[in-house]
Amino acid sequence: MKKKIQFTGILILILILISVSVLYSQKIKNSPIFIGHVFGVSSEKQILYKPLINVIDKNDLNYIIFGGDITYKEKDFFYFDSFFSNKKKLYIKGNHDGNLYEKINYWHKKKFKNYNIINLSNLTFEELMKFKYNNYNNTIFISHYNWFESLYAPHIVSNAKLPKKYSLQFKKIKNFGNFNKFIAGDCGKYSSNPPYVKIKQKSNQFICTGLGDSSNNYIRLFNLEPYFFNTDGKIIKHKCSEKKTYLVIKLYFALLKLFT
Repeated sequence: MKKKIQFTGILILILILISVSVLYSQKIKNSPIFIGHVFGVSSEKQILYKPLINVIDKNDLNYIIFGGDITYKEKDFFYFDSFFSNKKKLYIKGNHDGNLYEKINYWHKKKFKNYNIINLSNLTFEELMKFKYNNYNNTIFISHYNWFESLYAPHIVSNAKLPKKYSLQFKKIKNFGNFNKFIAGDCGKYSSNPPYVKIKQKSNQFICTGLGDSSNNYIRLFNLEPYFFNTDGKIIKHKCSEKKTYLVIKLYFALLKLFT
């Protein structure tokens, strides 16, 4: 009798663990994705980047945030948009997109499948530096340009380097709120730069990601992890490694404060 009770208890525990695992995997699968530097490899100048089409189709991706540089030439945007007309999507402006918000309605705040999203792509550098991030918690801030490049020093990760005067101002932002996520979509274009990088500062996370010569990846908002894929759209294993760089960053900002 005792063994039967123990067996039943173990069986119930296994079923609970399986249920939790299934629910977790479903949450990941149904989580919206963010794709940066959307047109991919600029040398090919494809209106629709084939690996992007393939990965969306093969993985049934339905909720998508396109993180800037949608097409190589801004005039091709409407063709791109019509191709993905059956998808739930958000767009933000990149440097290749011209005045995107003349083609679509500008939006600042959105609730996108239960995620609170704030679009920073239309703000000037001065406005980015003065923004009251500390008024927000559990919010996702998205931009194309990697305005928080200084966090990754001494590594340069995005396609355009932050002007020095704004890099120096960055340290003046005292509070980024709590449990916020900051995502930039200007990584991946050049093979010399990493296509994905993430750093945690206190409870907040800062991510840069994108498509291009170095690799192709998207991230899910649920876990902010990269999903790398090949030209056929197949998800492949990645070799991202975790590095304890916070001491380097603290030293960088200490020296910055000392000499400015």
